[in-house]
Amino acid sequence: MIRYIELNNMETQYDTLKQSIESFYVSPFKLIIETKHISNVSMYMVTDFALFLYLLKQRDPQYLTHTTIHVYSEFIYNLLYNLFTYLSRPIAPVNVLYFEQDNIKYIKTFYP
Repeated sequence: MIRYIELNNMETQYDTLKQSIESFYVSPFKLIIETKHISNVSMYMVTDFALFLYLLKQRDPQYLTHTTIHVYSEFIYNLLYNLFTYLSRPIAPVNVLYFEQDNIKYIKTFYP
């Protein structure tokens, strides 16, 4: 099953994001995250999300099979790069598609 999350104002949506991901943990799923209209992201959220990923990795069985994240800002791309490189490895493979003017500029895959 494919699950879709669109991120907007993270000041109000951050807790909902984590609750949504937890609610998907009932059967195997792929996750698509859209960040075209994301705003108000803080470094606190990134480090807290790293802890959230660590806790999700402890679950057995692991239902998340793959994640695709659509990114339109170099700032968001760099936050994700730091999250998956230095703070926490992903649960399942993550493809980050960086778009520039509706064209894919590059694709980066992070592995568990």
